[in-house]
Amino acid sequence: MERRELLGVLGVGAAGLWTTGAVASQQEGKKREEEHGKEGEKQHRKEVANRPGHEREGGEHGADHEHMKIVGECAAICNATTRHCIEKLAEEGGKNRKVHAKAAVLTNDCQDFCVLHIKLMIRHSPLAHLATQACADACRDCAKACDEGDDEMMKKCAEICRECEKACREHLEKCEKKS
Repeated sequence: MERRELLGVLGVGAAGLWTTGAVASQQEGKKREEEHGKEGEKQHRKEVANRPGHEREGGEHGADHEHMKIVGECAAICNATTRHCIEKLAEEGGKNRKVHAKAAVLTNDCQDFCVLHIKLMIRHSPLAHLATQACADACRDCAKACDEGDDEMMKKCAEICRECEKACREHLEKCEKKS
């Protein structure tokens, strides 16, 4: 299976997990409400909202949905750029081999951090904020490496990585204000 196909499968899997988590969360909320009344459910939602790395729970979308969309786009462009760099390295007499080699490693790593970050957000992990920070740092380093390239693919990757880094840092700030 090629990396592109694998990323597609991961993307579908992540969407499925998100949907499953949203449905399960709604069902759990109804069960808590039946057992503890509306006040018990309100208290639970308040506790979840105050966890580091979480803005919303369950089927609510809003800021988390937009953030995950940006991170997902970053993972996709990093995956495509990794492949692009490997293809450039395979060309005989290709120029900028060191630049492409460095970018291939960093885009691959950045994509992994983006996927980890989304997975932890989807399941409302108490460690999601750590993945958010790591994702922002990986995006920063990846953008720097891609800026050294001279082709459109690498420039586009650098641009999207900077957007993702910014979104992750803003997300962290929001989470810290809630704590």
